[in-house]
Amino acid sequence: GAQGFAGKVKLLFGMPIIKKLEAYILIRSTGLTALSSYTIKLIEGHYGKSVAQKIKIIPGWVDLGKFNLLQKNKIIAVKHQLGWPIDVPLFFVLRRLEPRMGINNLLQALSVVKKCGFNLHTVIGGNGSLLANLTKVRDALGLQADVTFMGFVPAAQLSLAYGACDASI
Repeated sequence: GAQGFAGKVKLLFGMPIIKKLEAYILIRSTGLTALSSYTIKLIEGHYGKSVAQKIKIIPGWVDLGKFNLLQKNKIIAVKHQLGWPIDVPLFFVLRRLEPRMGINNLLQALSVVKKCGFNLHTVIGGNGSLLANLTKVRDALGLQADVTFMGFVPAAQLSLAYGACDASI
């Protein structure tokens, strides 16, 4: 739908084909996994109980050798290293900057949060086709001082970014 007329045509004619193909694959699969019972309920709603009963939950995990909590003094040092502010709560987001990721919605929400008097900073890591557009939206909302686009985050900085933020989105 976000692709205009061409997207609506694809949606109208392509979605029924995709759903039939998905159903065909799911019904014939002998092993299915999901990260949560929520996902299983969604699949059950679309494809029925017989498909949902075949799904095994494999919970998400984190490599604690790479990603771990940082001590407070280390957090400040890492924030300095990354060029992040240390005097306000900091949110970190890592996504492809594409329409389906909802970064535009996040910027709108951050604007509301700022208007309500909350002071925080958000760092958005990642690249994609919407970077220029999202930068314009950020600027139009007056969030230049509150939202930083970090671009591609190298593996060496990824664990530091997650460890130094106050919350990830």
